[in-house]
Amino acid sequence: MSTENQRKKSRLEARISVEQKELILEASKIKGCSLTDFIVNTVIEAAQKTIKEQQIRELTEKDRLFFVTTILNPPLTTDKLKSSVQKYRQHTEE
Repeated sequence: MSTENQRKKSRLEARISVEQKELILEASKIKGCSLTDFIVNTVIEAAQKTIKEQQIRELTEKDRLFFVTTILNPPLTTDKLKSSVQKYRQHTEE
């Protein structure tokens, strides 16, 4: 028994129509892989995409909240920032 088969200890089953199976089988033949490999690879890709999209939405929401909070409550201007702005203005006016 190969190492690959030894690691696979979980089973997943699904009931589908004959038409759905024929469609998936045709796609697996086009990809040049078994029906099982096609299904597993396709489902894993979809799962990874779904998780990534959710993480992006969460990050976007976090960024939006940070942006709004910063706009509504801007940080105090420091002397270093004031100095940098003054130097920038002098440099760009030349």
